[in-house]
Amino acid sequence: MNGFTPNNNTNVIRLLSEAIRKCNRGRNRILMGAVVLCILTLTFVFGTAYGKINAEYTKNIRMDGTTASTYIEEGTKQQYEKARSLGYVKETGRRMKMGEATESGKKESICSIQVLDQTAWEKMMSPPIPVSMEPIPKSSRKSCFR
Repeated sequence: MNGFTPNNNTNVIRLLSEAIRKCNRGRNRILMGAVVLCILTLTFVFGTAYGKINAEYTKNIRMDGTTASTYIEEGTKQQYEKARSLGYVKETGRRMKMGEATESGKKESICSIQVLDQTAWEKMMSPPIPVSMEPIPKSSRKSCFR
């Protein structure tokens, strides 16, 4: 034959496992509590790490003012199209300096004026916190804009 010895010990195995479960009830509770505690600890640790990573990412975006990892200084249209066609580049956008704002009669510039395309603004430069589009209540307007 095939070398298999048939047995019908399922009832005996069931009785033994039930007896062991009843006998070690206290130990089983302690082990189950330890497993639950380990799972909760791991969840808290990884949840905290995930939150910390997201907070650092948002902080860096706020400090740098952009999500762009690199840029091409004074890039041409061909360079833009080439960068856009690369498989590992997620988003490409364009930003052009249009000029500078100065006070009349002074040479010192106040700020530079730049133009961004849709992708550059929405994916790279827009604030990381959504801005509320609700109107400011009149009571707040009086105290804020005097």
